Amino acid sequence: SLDNSKKQSGNFLRESYLHIHLEALNSEREQTELTGELQDILEEVRAAVVDWQPMLHTIQDRIEKLRTKPSPLPTAIVTETIDFLSWLLNNKFTFLGMCQYNLVKKGGKKQMVADEKSALGILRLQNGQVIQNAAQLDMSHYKSGYAIVVEKSDLVSRVHRPAVMDYVGLYDFDQDGNVIGELRVVGLFASTAYTEAASGIPLLRRRIDAVMALSGFTASGHSGKGLLNILETMSRDDLFQIESEQLAPLAMGMWRLH
Repeated sequence: SLDNSKKQSGNFLRESYLHIHLEALNSEREQTELTGELQDILEEVRAAVVDWQPMLHTIQDRIEKLRTKPSPLPTAIVTETIDFLSWLLNNKFTFLGMCQYNLVKKGGKKQMVADEKSALGILRLQNGQVIQNAAQLDMSHYKSGYAIVVEKSDLVSRVHRPAVMDYVGLYDFDQDGNVIGELRVVGLFASTAYTEAASGIPLLRRRIDAVMALSGFTASGHSGKGLLNILETMSRDDLFQIESEQLAPLAMGMWRLH
């Protein structure tokens, strides 16, 4: 590719040109397939860009509700959820799609069903699909006392960069603390989310503090510093997805090997 830019000056706008060289397409079928795929990708890009501000506003509304409305969850969890969502909005996450799911009873079983009218971004083009067979997830997936979950989706991004998209689930609760819905968000963590200290990232900092407490080490001691270094250098995706109870023995095993 060749990227030439004209510097912004006066009333002129900066423009970038992308020159792409392809192998020769020798059949009409190849041309049709390539054209169709490019059209699909551009449609996803358009959906992500057009719905970007509405997605940001949706997260901001969630933060405002958490700040102002009573919650059945402990204050510490509510505060950490607010901090994490604010962290995402601070250019730490590229929002590509979101959709509201509501808990309904079907055939005697409780299931999460997508509200297709709420779908934004690329999920607007995929009927809210985030995780394969998401509607059939066992309700044990929704753990008591948690307000948010971070996992990997089953979708590969064709917007921004080709990678498996990250999935952030924000739970909705009734007055008794039972899960009644979930806002499912897909996108990509920014590079800075992988380079800044994990001990300063909401959710991860609580997880690290819990592991340190379970270890019995002090952060200022030799063993504590070694364990902290292991936690800081672990895969960031693993830290997001592994709960403290499973993370502690894993980190301690690595510490013993060191």
